Amino acid sequence: MPAAKPESYYLDGLNKQGLFDFKGWVGPFAGARTRAFLSCKKCGNMKDAEIWSVVSSCRGCPSCAKESSSSKQRSDETDVIRRLEKSRNVKFIRWVDGEYKNQRCKATVRCLNDECGYEWSSVTYSMLHGCGCMKCGKKSMAAKQSKSIDERVAELSSIDGLTFVEWEKWMGSCLSKAVMMCDYGHKFTATVNSITSKGTGCPTCAHGGFDQSLPGAMYALRSSCGKFIKVGISNSFDKRMHDLKRKTPFDFMPIELIYDESGKKIRKLEKYYHDKYEGAGLIGFDGCTEWLVCTSELLAELRTKRP
Repeated sequence: MPAAKPESYYLDGLNKQGLFDFKGWVGPFAGARTRAFLSCKKCGNMKDAEIWSVVSSCRGCPSCAKESSSSKQRSDETDVIRRLEKSRNVKFIRWVDGEYKNQRCKATVRCLNDECGYEWSSVTYSMLHGCGCMKCGKKSMAAKQSKSIDERVAELSSIDGLTFVEWEKWMGSCLSKAVMMCDYGHKFTATVNSITSKGTGCPTCAHGGFDQSLPGAMYALRSSCGKFIKVGISNSFDKRMHDLKRKTPFDFMPIELIYDESGKKIRKLEKYYHDKYEGAGLIGFDGCTEWLVCTSELLAELRTKRP
């Protein structure tokens, strides 16, 4: 309990607060716990409360707070309905429970897409963040799955870095399995949906640890004998060098390092060298296929060619 203070201390605090007018004490003043009659300056409603709790907490009028909360809720409801109708192209019908409380309430709406007219009820938050008309969704999925075999081939062939080879299992939908080949000649099988929607790529290249959506570097290493040049890529050059020193059966030294913010450019630059120059034909260790026969032309181009 606070130390005893004079009556003037609490009346001055009440005036500074500016929320209530003092109307009198409930009985004689006896310190901080004395109850006072107070009138709200905004709405005029009367209440009595311990003077210390009112002055120290700066609590306002309960009636005004309730009205403010109610007004805020009405404003929120109007805004939610507006957002719902605009983002989902629907017509709001009603609240399932009869009134709006928050975005966890269920709303009944009618779809306006192409005179669909389908009505359904769902949690407001779900509809605002992605849950649309189920009937239209089924139509869209059916249209997506009903593409012809030629359309599917064209869709797969348009993906950068991949080439359609053949169908392993044609099912007439996005679940059909296609055999694909990456730019490095690796073949793999995946569903159309996995390739086109989920971004599934060559698992062999993915195992190599290079992500072309990130910045990367192309490096050139020269064998200690001087006969071979390794052209490779990595998102982390230092880590890749650490791995290669453990797994390569001969010594080498870095001679070039080309960095670019675009991993795609780095990938294409590496492919350029491997397409143009003769492979060394090494086998049996990590990265063996990336070693090329060293020539003066290759050395000169590595010093000058950039993404």
